[in-house]
Amino acid sequence: MKAGTFDNLPPLSKSDALRILQTPIKELALSSDYYKAVFHLAKFDCSECEIALIDLVKSDSKETSVLLAKRKAIEVLGRMKSKKAVPHIGKNLKSSDPYIVENCAWALQEIGCNNLELHNTIGSLLDNPNHNQRVLIQSLAKMSALTELPKIERLYSRENLSPAVKGAAIAAIKILKGKVIDHHLLREHLDVN
Repeated sequence: MKAGTFDNLPPLSKSDALRILQTPIKELALSSDYYKAVFHLAKFDCSECEIALIDLVKSDSKETSVLLAKRKAIEVLGRMKSKKAVPHIGKNLKSSDPYIVENCAWALQEIGCNNLELHNTIGSLLDNPNHNQRVLIQSLAKMSALTELPKIERLYSRENLSPAVKGAAIAAIKILKGKVIDHHLLREHLDVN
């Protein structure tokens, strides 16, 4: 969903948004109502909203409209810095949807996850080119996931790595190891002359 898609709609109250998320998707007027409800719940940082968003993240539904809302719910929980959501977000790192995985890694970094098992799960995803390796690396670095440094270094040593992934790896190695490597490569990508 494009950012701002629901900015021009009449606002939903917290109770209306919560009611939508408690309604089975087949009973809603529009399949996008779940996403709209999550979008509006982002404005209400409270335990009632946190629980509703976590319930959505726990959903096993494969319906596209639910998956879109779930991605947004993971993002919102990250912004809320919801510690309660960490195990549920962590389970979604095994999703077949690469966008859900990306949002999970980002949300866990925002929450400040220090769970070594989840760090390891994210590190193991670096071998899958279908995932956003740049975001995964950045998340590991921001979570100070030192245990995953060998995986980042191994990925960095590969041929034909995109500049974005290579740059993220260089930055992560600097953050995690305190050692600058190949800084000339970063300079080449940042050179505007």
